[in-house]
Amino acid sequence: MFSLMNRLDTQTRARILSMLVEGSSLRSITRVCDVSINTVTKLLVDAGKVALAYHDQNVRGLKTKRVQCDEIFLNRRFRPPRVTLRGETREANKVSPSGS
Repeated sequence: MFSLMNRLDTQTRARILSMLVEGSSLRSITRVCDVSINTVTKLLVDAGKVALAYHDQNVRGLKTKRVQCDEIFLNRRFRPPRVTLRGETREANKVSPSGS
């Protein structure tokens, strides 16, 4: 049977996806586009599934020598510090000379 759920128009979907690609937060997108955060999240998951299927089908047999990853960052402000067994605090991404 036909679902009676509300559907976003193509223009709104495109706007949401564009904002996600540009790095806008989920909450800011919900305010600007006047949609639920669940709607944005579901659209993001659906777009990810489509992108995965496209990539899996069309990106095959590449002979890469080098891969460049742009704009990868980590928001360190919210990451908790790593605590060792002795109770000492150190940053999570720094490795001590002993490797522990």
